[in-house]
Amino acid sequence: MKSDASLLMLNEVKKYFSAGGSALRIVGDAVKAIDGVTIAIDKGRTLGLVGESGCGKTTLGRIAVGLEKPTEGTAVFDGKDIGKLRGRELRALRRRMQFVFQDPYGSLNSRMSMGSIVREPFEVHHMGTPKERDDRVKELIEIVGLKAYQIGKYPHEFSGGQRQRIAIARALALNPDFIVFDEPVSALDVSVQSQILNLLLDIKEQFSLTCLFISHELSVVKFISDDVCVMYLGSVVERCEADEIFANSLHPYTQALISAMPVPKAGGRKQRISLVGDVPNTIRAPTGCRFHPRCLSARKDCGEERPALREILPGHFVACHLVQ
Repeated sequence: MKSDASLLMLNEVKKYFSAGGSALRIVGDAVKAIDGVTIAIDKGRTLGLVGESGCGKTTLGRIAVGLEKPTEGTAVFDGKDIGKLRGRELRALRRRMQFVFQDPYGSLNSRMSMGSIVREPFEVHHMGTPKERDDRVKELIEIVGLKAYQIGKYPHEFSGGQRQRIAIARALALNPDFIVFDEPVSALDVSVQSQILNLLLDIKEQFSLTCLFISHELSVVKFISDDVCVMYLGSVVERCEADEIFANSLHPYTQALISAMPVPKAGGRKQRISLVGDVPNTIRAPTGCRFHPRCLSARKDCGEERPALREILPGHFVACHLVQ
């Protein structure tokens, strides 16, 4: 799964939390948010990370940019272990990676104007003269589809879509190589979602970005992603190129997710796969395959041995005992 072109590599990453919310080094009754995930993202590509709420998507995204430290495993960015960097090295690396949060209102300082919000990264990193900063702020605002006359306005004076554009402009300020988009359109109206998604495609090409796009909406992931990684209960169950996963999904969980996608034409119908039971508790996760209590095709060995993520077809990785 790793190649010389990989910009980000997460290797056997685990993240456990106690009931009180602090990270654990010793695993007792812990919430196993991430439990042994290995993924790589190649330069210039967008990896879509999908799965039900609570499967660990956001935690993995935060580890990818160093906002969370893994309990075990490593996060390597451009050949450097993020967890081992300190001081000036870490500060320099942070300029190359950014995070766009799900809630565009909560992620913006309500006491700062749009201009101040977009200008802040330059001030924190002591970049440019005051005039150069102002010129760059105006340029970024126009790139994301806002107007220069709005610079003095505050977040509450903008719509949800406009606030997300401000957050994107701020993320682009330092010309990063890598951006994590955490459910960036889930809180927006459908018409606004399409505008933001088209904007993301434009800026990805314009800024030569590598992206991790987190979402539970498969239609959005299909539109924006080059590769797709499906997570279930803290583990990766399937990964391959986007076109392949939607045309030839192999894991029963992925098949169930895709079967639930709406059919975009009048009278269109398809057979939906209904999963049994509820998502298990992550504190006491099932033995063997995490998905086997809800799988309609589970066998005895599914509950005894945890399946490894194997390359079933060229570039197509699946963690399932049923797939040969």
